[in-house]
Amino acid sequence: MSSPTRPATHLDKSDVLEGLFASWDAIDRLVSDLPDARWMSPTPLPGWCVHDVVAHVIGTESMLSGVASPQLDVDVATLDHVRNGIGQMNECWVRHMSGETGADVLSRFRDVTAQRRSMLTKMIDPAWNALTMTPAGQDTYGRFMRIRTFDCWMHEQDIRQGLSRPPSDADLDSAAARLALDEMAASMGFVVGKLGKAPDGARVALELTGPLARTIRGAV
Repeated sequence: MSSPTRPATHLDKSDVLEGLFASWDAIDRLVSDLPDARWMSPTPLPGWCVHDVVAHVIGTESMLSGVASPQLDVDVATLDHVRNGIGQMNECWVRHMSGETGADVLSRFRDVTAQRRSMLTKMIDPAWNALTMTPAGQDTYGRFMRIRTFDCWMHEQDIRQGLSRPPSDADLDSAAARLALDEMAASMGFVVGKLGKAPDGARVALELTGPLARTIRGAV
């Protein structure tokens, strides 16, 4: 988590974009050959199928491109799986695309990610390092894009589970997975100390195995 009193997170632009673009490519590969029926496969996310997860990614990248959220006639706040304002905004995009075919959604996904690739690639360093509001509080735009990589990588896993296509070791040994794990590691102090209620003076080590083996250490 970041705040105005903590140092800003400065990240290498080319490194983060490699991971973000890889996460989009992985989602594209997973759904590019799906028949329409498979797009409706349920995922671990309550109320969302594969079609909905991809629509959600499209919606977020569209908003970051300056596109306003669609307005619906239905009150999405009444849905059981919608719990806050961000959830309502996400659901508006999902419902907006709910009547489209999988092919149409894939075409939208490719269009918006192509636009974002171009915009991010051309972004100059001062803008990349500028402070902005992120899901983790105020930090650099670069940190925001690492969070986007984490989010998209997690949604790749949601889609994989819905389609029963688990990742191989090669899939996990990727720039997107590494950056997603970097983002998780950056929040482990908050997770262990605040949410996990580790006692004062505690020392915690998380030992990870597999393609991205590492040790994450925390002190309270």
